[in-house]
Amino acid sequence: MVTEPEAGFSVEAGNSVQLADAMTQLISLSAEELENLGNAGQKASKSYMWPVISKDVLAVYRRVLEGSN
Repeated sequence: MVTEPEAGFSVEAGNSVQLADAMTQLISLSAEELENLGNAGQKASKSYMWPVISKDVLAVYRRVLEGSN
């Protein structure tokens, strides 16, 4: 799932026509556009990396524990 418009292409699951269209668009991009797409995708994925997820979960646990005292 792509949530950032500049970070990739979204296609409906099981829709081979949309997938083929997205792949055709992808191979027609310039090197600069591919680099921009890759950078945007990497930036968009940071919130899904385990160090970030674990930090967020620990923050929730701390808030819960502080509220129970």
